[in-house]
Amino acid sequence: MNKFSENNYLSPILVISKNILEGQEGESFGLEKILEMIKNFPKAGFVVIDYSLGDFRKIKSEASCRVLSYGFEAEADLRVTDFNIGDNGTNFKINYDGKSIPFWIEQKISEEETNNLLAAILVLAINKVNLVEISQLFKSRNF
Repeated sequence: MNKFSENNYLSPILVISKNILEGQEGESFGLEKILEMIKNFPKAGFVVIDYSLGDFRKIKSEASCRVLSYGFEAEADLRVTDFNIGDNGTNFKINYDGKSIPFWIEQKISEEETNNLLAAILVLAINKVNLVEISQLFKSRNF
């Protein structure tokens, strides 16, 4: 079972985040390189992209696979609402696929750090991990 199919539990997933676009040591992927990658990406796969990057619509129109977004924006497929940093850590709600699940993290993390977690949460959700289970996994982790 080396080939991915729409019936397999795991599908190939490409995550496009701000960190990927900026690259390391000045190296940058850029939109053209990303478009080239997704044009050749398996149809059974998923492209997961940070909605705040602004190129979401262009990438979605060029992809032959499913494209899902994450972020704080209302238009993102998986989005954060009710973000709060308090004395006891960070809490927010994840809204995805018609569900709204509270998340509590026992340390204070910024919106930028939370945005990085959203990519991981969306990858887990794509792979059919329940959002409540994901919330419990993150509750006492140190980031």
